[in-house]
Amino acid sequence: MKLSVANLNSHYGPAHILFDIGLEVADGEVVALLGRNGAGKSTTFRAIVGLVEQRSGTIVFEGFDVSRAPTHEIVRRGLGYVPEERRIFTELTVEENLEVGRQSVRPNAPQWTREKLFALFPNLAELRHRPGGRMSGGEQQMLTIARTLMGNPSLVLLDEPSEGLAPKIVEQMVA
Repeated sequence: MKLSVANLNSHYGPAHILFDIGLEVADGEVVALLGRNGAGKSTTFRAIVGLVEQRSGTIVFEGFDVSRAPTHEIVRRGLGYVPEERRIFTELTVEENLEVGRQSVRPNAPQWTREKLFALFPNLAELRHRPGGRMSGGEQQMLTIARTLMGNPSLVLLDEPSEGLAPKIVEQMVA
């Protein structure tokens, strides 16, 4: 099993926000979390990657219990996360933002390079020397996804990945 989450409970202060969440993702599987605004989709992702403290439950990624691991360790193990809000370095160029995302090579992990990412997102190739803060929202979203892929994750959690992207780009991403 690539990712297994069982009985995950989280709180924001006294408010119980995630109730016994459970999910499993097998190798090669695509899983979608669907629900209305405020249902806890983003919070579930944030809890899985260690950005929201969990009170109970287990999170196992590629056979390792990461329930209490810090976020940087979870990412280092190969779990990528693209948050709903774009988090780019606005003063850095596209190429510099991509380099920030680079992780050391792990065995059996996909090997993303700038060239592969520029082939996936041709707009970024054209903007490679532009600072992230001078890009449109859709271009920033592409950069956020590309930077995450630069870390060569074996699994990526995408929170609202198509937000701000042109339909043609969304088609390319899911193809």
